Amino acid sequence: MDNCAKHIPDWVARFGTPLWVFNLAVVRRIADKIDQQFPNIGLELAAKSIGWPSAAKLLSSYFDGIMVCTVDELRNLLAKGMEPQCVVWYGAGRTGEEMLPVLEKNLGRIVLDSEREVENLISLKRDSQAIGTISIRVAPEGYCPSKGYERFGMPLRSAIETLRQLAGCRYSRIGLAYHADVMEMNPDNWRLPRRRLIDALATVNLPGTNIHADLGGGLPPFSLLGTEGLSLYLKGLSDCGDIHLTICLGRALVADAGWAVATVVSVKEVPNRTWVMVDAGANVLVPLPSSRFRVESFSGEPRRPCTVADAYSSFGILDSDAQLPVNLKPGDKLIIRRAGAYTWSMRSSVIAASGTALLVDDGIILEHMLDGDR
Repeated sequence: MDNCAKHIPDWVARFGTPLWVFNLAVVRRIADKIDQQFPNIGLELAAKSIGWPSAAKLLSSYFDGIMVCTVDELRNLLAKGMEPQCVVWYGAGRTGEEMLPVLEKNLGRIVLDSEREVENLISLKRDSQAIGTISIRVAPEGYCPSKGYERFGMPLRSAIETLRQLAGCRYSRIGLAYHADVMEMNPDNWRLPRRRLIDALATVNLPGTNIHADLGGGLPPFSLLGTEGLSLYLKGLSDCGDIHLTICLGRALVADAGWAVATVVSVKEVPNRTWVMVDAGANVLVPLPSSRFRVESFSGEPRRPCTVADAYSSFGILDSDAQLPVNLKPGDKLIIRRAGAYTWSMRSSVIAASGTALLVDDGIILEHMLDGDR
């Protein structure tokens, strides 16, 4: 529970449950560990994994960039005072009308997904000082976009040719981005496509151009990954000559920074299983095999395995193997850990319609919102 445990009774008494808490200090500590272990690799934070503009803005100085995916997400961050140079803007199918007002803000980096977006960029602005860095997103191998649906990048060969085209337009910092989610702890799935991307970049001869490779993320929470797992993820990728490497992480950075308090609504005994229903829900994007929630009790009493689920949803299993007290009863409080990623940001997550969210820095409350304020 990081350094907030002693504040839980007061916060629950004040705000009730379900209560979701996001602790900025945990993200900073994880970022510091990664930076100490891998000082030559850039680190970006995916703002969508938090969904709280103030949190992303306050954390921006600890990262090489804050990644956003939509125009509205970008506007929200800038409205909170985010420096445009901190922003890395992803997207899909962006028109010239969407891109022009954004480019005038002099963003740190823009990632282009298609030939059409590249054409729009070249036609709108050729000033290399206006954009810090341009990346071309490389499509995952075997990916075939639906007709009329431009997303997840270009084939590698097309991306390399596009880099040469952009270099001719005097952009001085360009590179490739590969953001296929890996999700599971399978090093071969991580390394091979990224190694091919780096090897391809090494063959590009663009004098006077700073080449970089954005390796994406899709990793489990840091409490499960650790620096050892991250070392495994980066093994074989760090020897890249003059190519600057960047990783953009979301879940790995923020999952452990969020937790929730829920109230037990009912306890149901069925053959071979005990169901515990609580007043908090789970977004369907969250409980993946590599990022399960962990539900715990405040009590140290004898325990038994239980399945914890949302009392108001047919799919909201939070933990299928929680070790909870034998005498658990309605009204008791439970802690839901690893709840910092894709929860509050996804609107239906780890919090019910009447819940409250707190943005804290260890024990200090910085902001709080009701669900309806999002």
